[in-house]
Amino acid sequence: LVIEANANSGISILSSTSDAGRIYFGDSGDDDIGQIRYNHDDNSMNFKVNALADAMKIHSGGEVTTPLNPAFRVYQSTATEYASGHTMYNQNITEEYDMNADMGTNGSFTAPVTGKYIFDMAYYDVSAAENQQYYMEFITSNRNYRWANINFYRAGYTGTGANMKGEGTIIADMDANDTAYVKCGSSANVDNGNNQQNAYYSGILIG
Repeated sequence: LVIEANANSGISILSSTSDAGRIYFGDSGDDDIGQIRYNHDDNSMNFKVNALADAMKIHSGGEVTTPLNPAFRVYQSTATEYASGHTMYNQNITEEYDMNADMGTNGSFTAPVTGKYIFDMAYYDVSAAENQQYYMEFITSNRNYRWANINFYRAGYTGTGANMKGEGTIIADMDANDTAYVKCGSSANVDNGNNQQNAYYSGILIG
């Protein structure tokens, strides 16, 4: 199909106000493995790839969402003690969401594609001892990171009531199939409290 003019040119796909206009892409195995679709009922533009659900949607207000974008969040649902040097968030956790099942039960996230990922993590030690030192780590296949302040627990100053919290945010460059996990680093065991707001591990692909 060639459309040519010495001026603006285009193709019109006209549908009713309650239906959709579509362009399909097919091959010998699937006649609509890819699709561009404009829904007139909600005025959204949708993109489908690899015969999956819509991978990207432009809403009527211009907002862009990517429903299949890798994203997860887990939190410590039962207080669990982790020894220094051990992987955290690999037991007694609750999964709030995991869009593509990339977060394993072993506490390790596996990148499905090469890209930049942002991770947020926190520990909430509910049995902190005076002068206990924290030097938490985040381990990926490419490199290792430190997160949260390297700090000591001091009652009334850095924490209170034997509760000590640290938070961190890291942007990691990952290749497909690289892994990433939170590693406990402390001068004593960390008793990670069951707290949805204070003890969590999350991540999302950003580009």
